[in-house]
Amino acid sequence: MSFKSIQELRKSGKLEEALQLSKEVLASDSDNIWNKRGAAWVYYEYLKKYSEPKFYDDFKFTLDQLQKLGLPEDDKMVFDNSTWQIGKILFGLQKEEPVNYTKINELFQIVQSFHFTKPSESYTFLYKAFHKGYNNWSNYLSFADWWSFENFLPENYLEEEYNGRKSMAIVEQAYIAYSKKLLEGDAVDSYGQQRELDNNKINEFLPTLSVIIDQHPEYKFLSYFKAKLLLSSGNDENVLSAFLPFAKQKRNDYWVWQLMAEIFKNDKEIQFACYCKALSLKTREDFLVKLRLAMAGVFIEKKMYDEAKTEIESVIQTREKEGWKITNQIAQWQNMPWYEPATIKRDNKEVYNSHLKKAEEILFRDIEEEVIVVEFVNNNH
Repeated sequence: MSFKSIQELRKSGKLEEALQLSKEVLASDSDNIWNKRGAAWVYYEYLKKYSEPKFYDDFKFTLDQLQKLGLPEDDKMVFDNSTWQIGKILFGLQKEEPVNYTKINELFQIVQSFHFTKPSESYTFLYKAFHKGYNNWSNYLSFADWWSFENFLPENYLEEEYNGRKSMAIVEQAYIAYSKKLLEGDAVDSYGQQRELDNNKINEFLPTLSVIIDQHPEYKFLSYFKAKLLLSSGNDENVLSAFLPFAKQKRNDYWVWQLMAEIFKNDKEIQFACYCKALSLKTREDFLVKLRLAMAGVFIEKKMYDEAKTEIESVIQTREKEGWKITNQIAQWQNMPWYEPATIKRDNKEVYNSHLKKAEEILFRDIEEEVIVVEFVNNNH
């Protein structure tokens, strides 16, 4: 009878009365499942009411109360419905400047004890909401492990379309995000400047990533991240074969050749050719700063000082234009004996172009040469 009374009050919009009654019946019989359910749906109505960032404290308090009810594991409906409100406030919080990640962490801490239908549309919405700010969220990997990528729905593997614009499948986004956070590593100092990779976690993730790449070759960027993870973990053996399919598709993007240069770090001539290929492609100068400095270093090793100075001066121009400081590395080079007498060339395109073929040959290394058997020779010709 109490459950029905609470339900009637709730549906008629008398939330305060419904809440008061639910507290009274819980006080008299806290183990009664219907008393708990009645209170849970009242709290759900309050979650709807408070699902904006400006009501965050009230929202969190209500979520806490829902958690403390201790509903059994098979009671999922109220939690499934609550995901839409949790997601709504999460999206709102991540639009604020700056984003308060303490609040994101607090919500994650609470929802871990909730019982959700998996997989489900609402559970995917919960993923999308937490995923939104993954770039700057230090707990993203913990969240992703808890949520579990096994819980994506079949439609989550397909491209999405909104307002006539297509976007990457959420599954592809998820694997990219996970890869990026692994490559970012964990902070080992209070300022987050020194970071350490978790090679065990990388090695655990790589087989799963490989399966997705095999099953979904349309997820083009995953091969790139697989190669990066293999390199970062010191597992160089299969990097090239993992990366080649992607490199062929994206051969006109400079960063493909930048990574290729990293793959061939022990073969200086091929690495040099990859740098040449990367710098030969049309790219915004502010993207090429690190690459030009790497190339300058190679030119210095080769005693090609005119070419080195040309790259360095190009970087200086870009940094000044963007309002960036000149790095210590550049300052050191400027003080070297060779720097002042070296001549700045118009560009280094001639050098780049002379090494393009060597770089491009890498793309076809996995194609076995055909063996041609000559069965007949016409000696009368």
